[in-house]
Amino acid sequence: MTDDTAIVEGLRQNEPDAARRLVDAHGRRLLRSAVLLCGNEPDAQDAVQETLITAVKVIARFRGSSALYTWLHGILINVVRHIVRGRKPTIALDEAPEQADSRTPDIRRSQLSAL
Repeated sequence: MTDDTAIVEGLRQNEPDAARRLVDAHGRRLLRSAVLLCGNEPDAQDAVQETLITAVKVIARFRGSSALYTWLHGILINVVRHIVRGRKPTIALDEAPEQADSRTPDIRRSQLSAL
């Protein structure tokens, strides 16, 4: 029995250390992918945590037609999409004046005196 097969079976049987073995086997690799996808480590850590929690909850859906990591990575992609959609757009402080100027209407003195 391969490590992934043992992990999956352990999760399905609710073995106490199965989740830890899942994290040990795939956590770092998922985190590296998540950092690349999210662009920052805090969001990446949240994404990996949510991915692993989801995987444990829905392990019965894992059919074994792909590698366990491939299945986990698919969950990670969906979690990252959710995180990225939830982000509020921000303007970096060094970009703010340029963007503010482009949004400010060009009002000439003659137009102001007419008001």
